Amino acid sequence: LSDEEFIEALYEAAKEGVEIKMVIRGIFCMFTENEIDEYDIQTNYYREIIYNLEHSIHHMALIRVAVNELTNVTLSESFGVAPSTLQYKKQLCAQ
Repeated sequence: LSDEEFIEALYEAAKEGVEIKMVIRGIFCMFTENEIDEYDIQTNYYREIIYNLEHSIHHMALIRVAVNELTNVTLSESFGVAPSTLQYKKQLCAQ
């Protein structure tokens, strides 16, 4: 959830007393500085596992940059690259 207009609409609805329940499957960019004390965000085990997997890939990408800059170690082409990106690149090459 990162679309600024949508977030602003949620703030306005919450100010009017609308109860907002969301299942977030990605990035959440709302903050409590907008006169709303708390948000009830529902999650589940699978969402948290997916988040941790994505975050691990992010850290692997950072490690890849450091290894490439500081060592002569050769890493696999897929190290630090999201599976969806690898699939997309594979589709591009097939065209």
